[in-house]
Amino acid sequence: ELRLEKDRLHKASLRLQARAQEVEHMSKVASKKYEEGEQALQEAQQMQNEQQGRLQVVQRQQEWLRQQEQRVHQEHLSLAQQRLQLDRVRQEVPASLPGLPPRVQGPAASSRDAVQAPASSSPQCSQPAAAQVPTHLLAKLLLLKHTAEEDHDFLENEQFFLETLKKAPYNMAYHSA
Repeated sequence: ELRLEKDRLHKASLRLQARAQEVEHMSKVASKKYEEGEQALQEAQQMQNEQQGRLQVVQRQQEWLRQQEQRVHQEHLSLAQQRLQLDRVRQEVPASLPGLPPRVQGPAASSRDAVQAPASSSPQCSQPAAAQVPTHLLAKLLLLKHTAEEDHDFLENEQFFLETLKKAPYNMAYHSA
């Protein structure tokens, strides 16, 4: 009877050892899976942070481009107002004044054509018609022409700059994604 009890205890001890080894193995597997999950989570968070950073860069670039386009639009409006003002001044100046180019008509007329300086920019022409035009009107006309020319050059440069930005490699990668 003692022997039977001893065998029963020995078998129970073996079962407990096997169960302990099984639990230890499962614990190691679970620990490994947990570490893999933690590492995957950290990698995903790092990737998310990188993507968020890229998104912020793209959003800043888009905002900057939007502001540039808005500024160019404002410059176009300003140039159009200056053209209207130039037309009003031209209407005030007699059409027979020598040295002034003919008035440019229509929206297709180039602003460069509309603002060409007269051959003789001196308001003191020897012809009698020039003496009839007040000096302040001639000065105002020349100033408006000069300003319109500068605005036109500026807008051409801005247009070139915006076209260059649109063709930039980082912009192409963004649009192709």
